[in-house]
Amino acid sequence: VNIICFDAGSAPGDRDSLMAVNLVNNMPEGQMIVLTGNLHASLKKGYWQPGFRSAIYHLKSMTGLDDKIISLNTYVGGGTIWNCMQDGCREREAYSNKAIGERYGYTNFVVVDEQMEAQEGYSGFIYFDKVTASRPIKEK
Repeated sequence: VNIICFDAGSAPGDRDSLMAVNLVNNMPEGQMIVLTGNLHASLKKGYWQPGFRSAIYHLKSMTGLDDKIISLNTYVGGGTIWNCMQDGCREREAYSNKAIGERYGYTNFVVVDEQMEAQEGYSGFIYFDKVTASRPIKEK
């Protein structure tokens, strides 16, 4: 298993397109699993704000892997996440989507649904009952 860090961080330019370039430049033969936040995983243009294109949206257009990319949104029942926003990077309460777990009656599961991509920009979702924030390996 090869692990790469692909976030462009504060590099000049469009962060998500630079992340996609980093992924393409390190794409192995065979399969690749990309772990990234929901914002960066959307397959739909305009997610979050008009005209926005996520890293995975760019990756899809750069590679022609249209029918081979499965992008999952992440939902959680509760817990904490490590998140960087305008007020800095820190541990935050995870937005609870407990109703999803209750609706399906499962714990920690994956749903792939072709209709979700057109509506929400994801091929499906992964659900975790509870998550716990993990601090970065290296502080800035």
